Amino acid sequence: NVMVVGDYYPYAGDVTDAVLGYLGSTDIVYHIYRYQANYTHLLPKKLDGKILHIFESTEKGQRHLDALLSNVYGFTVSDGYRLHTLYGQPVVIWSYNTEVLEQVQQPLLNKFFKVYITFENVSYDDMMNAWSIEEEYPYDYETDRLVFLAWLYSRPKDIGFNDNVTGRIKAFLDKITTVKREIPYDSLNIFRNLLLSIASAKGKTVVDDEVFDTAMQFFKLDIAYNLLGMSEAEAQVLKVINGELDVSTIEKRLNTDISVEPILSHLHKLGMVDYDSNKETWRLTKYGEEVKRTLLGLANENSFTY
Repeated sequence: NVMVVGDYYPYAGDVTDAVLGYLGSTDIVYHIYRYQANYTHLLPKKLDGKILHIFESTEKGQRHLDALLSNVYGFTVSDGYRLHTLYGQPVVIWSYNTEVLEQVQQPLLNKFFKVYITFENVSYDDMMNAWSIEEEYPYDYETDRLVFLAWLYSRPKDIGFNDNVTGRIKAFLDKITTVKREIPYDSLNIFRNLLLSIASAKGKTVVDDEVFDTAMQFFKLDIAYNLLGMSEAEAQVLKVINGELDVSTIEKRLNTDISVEPILSHLHKLGMVDYDSNKETWRLTKYGEEVKRTLLGLANENSFTY
């Protein structure tokens, strides 16, 4: 399951819509703008191999979705009129905005691999060049869609792990567990599934060093955020806090219009920051300092920017 997270503009859903559009008008993808518990009757009874693309969810809908993703052998729920039983598990792709990500309940959040989309480095010149290329070489959508489907259905499905990469995975996890001793099973399973997905995309039947290197090259910090139970936005807030700071100073350092108060509130629940009600300031806890140090260390290994 993947949560595609972006700022208000451009909306993360535009990116996922563009990719899912390649699946055409098949019965594979179900687009649900606002997921609610009473939408059960709109879903197929057998969910294996299906994709639910969600944009928003009510609080009750989140609890329903959490239960749905936790039950493999059957999930029975009422839509308000009758009982419905769903079997298997779908792939859920959830397009979310950075600011409202903090509203997602933690147990459900742990079931998603978060991918963060930023357009900070995309200039108007880049956009104009893309438009000019599009005019010069008209886009054949249907051909690309068919090629994509042919590629997708040719990917291997039964994939294993070789002994060498298992040791490298453990070494990476050891860096996280020195900070957070207990990592939720869902977060570990997401890491495993990401490696399997990369291997499949490369046409491999085993997760080897090349697959692991690809994961570390493109998703290293995303994996770390996921294992630590936090979001990229929370990691950025953690990064700018030195000493005791009020909310306005933190927002200035981040140079963003997004409100940091819900982010700080969630970091407080995670035990990474403390709030001084007398001074109205925030500071890192010992645990927060350790997490910040760990993320900086991981970033420096690949010359990433954290």
